[in-house]
Amino acid sequence: KAGQYVRTLLPPPANIVPEKMAPFEWTQTAFGPPAIVRTRKGAGHNSPYRGIGFHDSFGRQTPALTHDGRLVLCTVTDSHKFLLVSSADGAIPESAMFSIGGKGQEPLLGRGSYFTAASPDGKQLYVGGSRENKATKTPAVHCVFRVALGKPDRAEKFAGNSVEAGKDDAHFDHPLGVACDKDGNVYVCDYGNDRIQVLKPDGALLKSIPQEKPYQIAVSPKTGEIYVLSCPPSGKSDYKGRLVKLGTVVAPAASAALDLPAVHSDLAYCMCLDWASTPPALWVSAGGEYQTSPGL
Repeated sequence: KAGQYVRTLLPPPANIVPEKMAPFEWTQTAFGPPAIVRTRKGAGHNSPYRGIGFHDSFGRQTPALTHDGRLVLCTVTDSHKFLLVSSADGAIPESAMFSIGGKGQEPLLGRGSYFTAASPDGKQLYVGGSRENKATKTPAVHCVFRVALGKPDRAEKFAGNSVEAGKDDAHFDHPLGVACDKDGNVYVCDYGNDRIQVLKPDGALLKSIPQEKPYQIAVSPKTGEIYVLSCPPSGKSDYKGRLVKLGTVVAPAASAALDLPAVHSDLAYCMCLDWASTPPALWVSAGGEYQTSPGL
């Protein structure tokens, strides 16, 4: 909490044993300990491991943390592989790597900066964040997907329309950040519509909260208070973010706000809520780290 180094999870720690990294092939080295070579039964383009590095497989994202301490990461490959990484030691067991799509299979998540949130019971994973990519001619996907973590399979549409944006309650316009509260309600940053849509676990609308350009969201499981990171569209030279505390879903209203320093247009802010500390703390990064004042 004070910024001291604790551990590295990816690449896996040097002292991790092959038994804890079952999806990967290992080889003996001249230095003694074995080393990872590649992903078993999936090396190549669709592998979350390409050689030693990870930079070309994991895009910008805000990973989810399950109730049992597993970090959920998504690759940018066409099959959208997910990894469930133990936050205790970086272990990735056999069942902790799975795909939810592939060429010729729908729905796909599209391309973008992925935002994920795990349900409080750890059974469901919600994914948002697909954006239009003009360079690859990849259209935006205007819906939030759901993946069953207990028995991972293909992603299913949870809310929105995958091919059509809209302003009514049945549609999103570039849904980005997602979060879950202690009751399993799903909070979606409906970026293009300047609002936050709060959905019940069955997908029914619970509340719509006006908020300018909501990019990422977090909800305290202890107090139910909502924290939002708002950012203007990328590409602007004067790129500034704003943190807003909105109270609870029962009576949402801005009670505190903080403007963040301007950053380069190629960077993107990322926020993490430490709800267990007293008072709660928000960690924000965009090429540098900033901790908000305790008053927020």
